[in-house]
Amino acid sequence: MLFTLFSVSLAVPLQVTQQGRVLDANGSALSGTQMVTFSIYDDLLSGTKIWEEALVVSFTNGYYAAVLGTDEISNPLDSIIFSQYPVYIEIQINTNPPMAPRQPITSAPFAQIAGVAESVDGGTVQASQVNTTEVKINASTVIDSTGAWVGQPITIDWTDIDQSTIPSYITDGDDNTQLSETQVETFITNGGIDLDASSTINGDVIVGTPTTCTTGQVLIYQGNNTWMCSDFSTMLDNDGDGVLTWEDCNDNDSTIGPKTNDADCDGIATADDCNDNDASSTTVSTDADCDGTLTASDCDDTDSSSTTTSNDADCDGFVTSDDCDDTNSNIFPFAGDTLSDGIDTDCDGMDCEAASDGSTYFAVCDELKTWSNARSACQTAGYSDLATILDATENSFIASLVVVSDNPWIGFTDALSEGDFGWVSGYGVSYTNWHPNEPNNSGGNEDCTQFYSPTSQSSSAAKWNDSQCSYSYTFVCEKR
Repeated sequence: MLFTLFSVSLAVPLQVTQQGRVLDANGSALSGTQMVTFSIYDDLLSGTKIWEEALVVSFTNGYYAAVLGTDEISNPLDSIIFSQYPVYIEIQINTNPPMAPRQPITSAPFAQIAGVAESVDGGTVQASQVNTTEVKINASTVIDSTGAWVGQPITIDWTDIDQSTIPSYITDGDDNTQLSETQVETFITNGGIDLDASSTINGDVIVGTPTTCTTGQVLIYQGNNTWMCSDFSTMLDNDGDGVLTWEDCNDNDSTIGPKTNDADCDGIATADDCNDNDASSTTVSTDADCDGTLTASDCDDTDSSSTTTSNDADCDGFVTSDDCDDTNSNIFPFAGDTLSDGIDTDCDGMDCEAASDGSTYFAVCDELKTWSNARSACQTAGYSDLATILDATENSFIASLVVVSDNPWIGFTDALSEGDFGWVSGYGVSYTNWHPNEPNNSGGNEDCTQFYSPTSQSSSAAKWNDSQCSYSYTFVCEKR
């Protein structure tokens, strides 16, 4: 395929004439009317298509000519497209594959020289569009890159000034006379100042004395640029209640008392104010313990550390998140429990016989578990571990809770060292209550300890026996 391309120097948008000759694969010239698609790309082989137009073109002996960009409204071929130089044209005839390779779009000679403007003749130049680093005249810089004038100094003589515009005080022949210090002091001390009636100070109108005040009166500013004479006593006690202004919560109301009895002036006397330095504080009549919670919402309004109904609905001393039943004040963690009554009153998730001896909470549970599983059950329920018995008093207390016939596990073991029993809690061994001839390690593997039930072992009640840890018994948990 042969073609040439010339661009016409016209205003935006542009129209471009494209012409050439097309031969088929056999070298025969194409004739007749054909649908030709002209596409412009920003790359020779791939790139982005930036413009396209399909035209019906007439071919004679392979020659054709087409004007591109005639649709200036919907598909203009404007200067922005050619500003992406270099650009390439691709031609496709009918549904045949596009001709390859694409051809570069070049400029005619006059268009090339137009790329560099040598002069401006009769045109309009917008100064706001001029962007240069300096201005020179005859090769000499007159305005530098900072915008400063660096050319020949501009001199102005008095003779250049219109004489009729010069003020007389400049042409009076006196250019250095000044007032002496004495003259200045005389003007200030002895001379009055006559200000215009509209004069202001910081925006406030200057108001003269409206009248002469009588003896014992002073002139008081009332606001809104008004003044009045008032008895001097009103400056000390305006409402006449006998309380000086600076000690009065409201010196315009004689029924309102002094700050000595109401420091925060909230209308509540100091004795009934929970915080007499905070006007928003509660009062003793509505918040007896002054903890900031009103009596109606305070579980114990005589104890400032007590819970409130918002976080402890049943006021049992345990916040809602820790209470398994916040609607019943008899049910809360470590409240004590009765075995097998169907009610978990101590919130441990088990139904055991449980109570506190004053320092330690013990729970005897009748579920049958191996020694290690019993430990896990205690810990899961919130207890420290299987019970530790430190003295005879604790031993007797546990015996009072063992109402089951089974002999429960306690936390005493020699699993780590045969014959060397110790408490899983880590407490030292200060007390033991072994049954006679125990521990005997019968069978060679009795490493855990059970507590003889008074119900089934009356003759051996509350005595201890070593047994195999894999056996399942009831168990005793503790929380110290």
